[in-house]
Amino acid sequence: MLNNKLLINTSKVDEVKNVKTLNASDIKKSGFLEIKYKESTDDWYRSFFFTDESGIEIYRRDSTTSVKIRISALLPLSKAKKEIKIYTTISPRDPSVAVRVRPVHIYTLRFR
Repeated sequence: MLNNKLLINTSKVDEVKNVKTLNASDIKKSGFLEIKYKESTDDWYRSFFFTDESGIEIYRRDSTTSVKIRISALLPLSKAKKEIKIYTTISPRDPSVAVRVRPVHIYTLRFR
């Protein structure tokens, strides 16, 4: 959700379709970007991270099922950036369980 408007509601990973272009007026508002992941992950930790167009991590939130970030906090992250990609990963709560952690693309925000 961005400023209380639903951007995406999907269960499919699609880096081509899961994209939103934002104007300057969209990110100057005083609202929030909110991500809620509805999949049941009781035995897992979920992390969300944002990368710039070069793949450099610019924001991370660990051990959660949702992220709520002020639009005003996105402004410094988006300065001089063309886009921000949002990913999620899961890892087991039990450290003795070995698993390969693979980032899953959720959404791409493009800036005009």
